[in-house]
Amino acid sequence: GHTLPLLITIDQEQGVVRRISRGMTAFPGNMALGAAGNPALVTAVGAAAGAELRTCGVTLNLAPVADVNNNPANPVIGIRSFGAEPGQVATLVAAAVRGAQAAGIGAMLKHFPGHGDTEVDSHQGLPVVRKTVDELAALELAPFQAGIAAGADSVMIAHIAYPTITGRSDLPALATPDIPQRLLREQLGFNGVIASDCLEMDGVARTVGTERGAVLALQSGIDLVFVSHTSARQYGALAAIRQAVASGELPRARLADAAARVQRLKRSLAATPVPAPDRPANERLARAAYAATTTLVRDDGGQIPLRLTPQDPLTILLPRTHAMNMAEDPLESTASALAAFQRHHPATDLVEYPLDPDESTIAGLLDSVGDASIILVTLNAHQHPGQVRLARRLHQAGKQRITLIARNPYDAAVLPVPGTALCLYEPTPGAFNAAADVVFGVAQAQGQLPT
Repeated sequence: GHTLPLLITIDQEQGVVRRISRGMTAFPGNMALGAAGNPALVTAVGAAAGAELRTCGVTLNLAPVADVNNNPANPVIGIRSFGAEPGQVATLVAAAVRGAQAAGIGAMLKHFPGHGDTEVDSHQGLPVVRKTVDELAALELAPFQAGIAAGADSVMIAHIAYPTITGRSDLPALATPDIPQRLLREQLGFNGVIASDCLEMDGVARTVGTERGAVLALQSGIDLVFVSHTSARQYGALAAIRQAVASGELPRARLADAAARVQRLKRSLAATPVPAPDRPANERLARAAYAATTTLVRDDGGQIPLRLTPQDPLTILLPRTHAMNMAEDPLESTASALAAFQRHHPATDLVEYPLDPDESTIAGLLDSVGDASIILVTLNAHQHPGQVRLARRLHQAGKQRITLIARNPYDAAVLPVPGTALCLYEPTPGAFNAAADVVFGVAQAQGQLPT
């Protein structure tokens, strides 16, 4: 009964944030694509993934992430970013927007004005960034400006406090017009749809509250409000908005302006041709993309290619994987890592270890591997010292051959030297397959550490 179609939105960033997995091509995430460093590849991936989403009825993808990954302690952005250098991130964000446009799907830049330099996950608290607008302009804003110039349809506001700009360290950015209206709309000249992040995240829910947050977001200049999980809170937010309009606190003109922007976006998307996805071609593109991302950090011992006889045992030591934060989807890395290496060497087994193993666990692992060649997988070892201790003990015992850095490349700085290390950027099947090809000499590592 709608004269315009509903906006169907999704977080399909690729890599570790993929809300639909079955029946869709799995592409590398942002930091892996940053290691490939090829804007044309980013555009091609965006177009292929976008066409598959449109076929499913999705019209607006909550991507690309435009944050600059400039804080190693960040618990929620990390590999979801294209990298740490604003210019490169800006180039690849613009390329991703062009890919979405080619597929006829809306693109949303997030998390404005930048979630990279935080040490708190806004799903679980309110980060505070004490930067001025000029300091943001020197680093964080460049990718958003590039995405806007490329024609991004919408921008998502982060649940972060900016006390130097707003004067409040206890309020998220959506609670005042300083970030959405004055910075994004007036200073950067963005005329599209401004969206909130989900108002059920603790950065809002535990500060101003979800329902009240909906009113404040609209007052501050946000056009599209997300309450993504709980129907009671959705109805509560609607009731709060109605009451604010009835009392005059929320002007009807502000609602009309927000509605007009959303309707304009709907009309644009409804009028855009939707290309039919070519799944076989997309699968080939995905394999090529993953092949371009694997990065040889160092090979001090000349361990690559790994030369084993068919009978030589090979053991993979892999942290028990799970979603590392509330933005990510659960991953089953064990089966995919084992299968990737067994393709080349059937005499491969896999032993899981805790994300932060204690000394007794490390001793047990060293005893269990025997004379096998070892491939150690790390997942954010720079934040989990037990993984570093395990790497050092393996190194001292002469057992460690190759390390696969399966998430943040910051791990390279804490691993034993000399040694051999490859960076995968994500613990996904495509990444493990590409890494195994490099380890056994079937392919060359093509990626470069994102700057």
